[in-house]
Amino acid sequence: MATSAERIEWAVQQLRPVAVDEFRAAGDDELCGFAAQLEGLGRLVDSLRVAVAAEVGERSRVELGADSLAQKHGHIKGAHLLEYLTRISGAEASRRLRLGAALRTGTTLTGEPLPTVFPAVADALVTGEIGVDAALGIVRCLDDARR
Repeated sequence: MATSAERIEWAVQQLRPVAVDEFRAAGDDELCGFAAQLEGLGRLVDSLRVAVAAEVGERSRVELGADSLAQKHGHIKGAHLLEYLTRISGAEASRRLRLGAALRTGTTLTGEPLPTVFPAVADALVTGEIGVDAALGIVRCLDDARR
């Protein structure tokens, strides 16, 4: 069975020809379909980015001290590590971490799984029904309403 890294590398290799103007030869209907499909793919990738950011954040918690993933890699915070690894802005790293933390499932002290606080938003993001911007807006509004 292939690892996640191997699957991602395979997907990149499959998509590379498309990135080299293959779509320019498409007819109008094919181009419109391609645009919609590409957006769906982008949303899937975005949901994975958010989920991975949440895991980086969780493993980089300050209370972990020297065992913090960020500290093991020479960074103080998970956001700094994410920014370094992915070459994204600090603002984007923080945005992904914030949304990921809000949608991440948890565990109790005894190891029992805890559902996400916003299951409908998490499901909609993973299935591509909404994008990251919409998910952030919904979570922000729901968080404000809970206060």
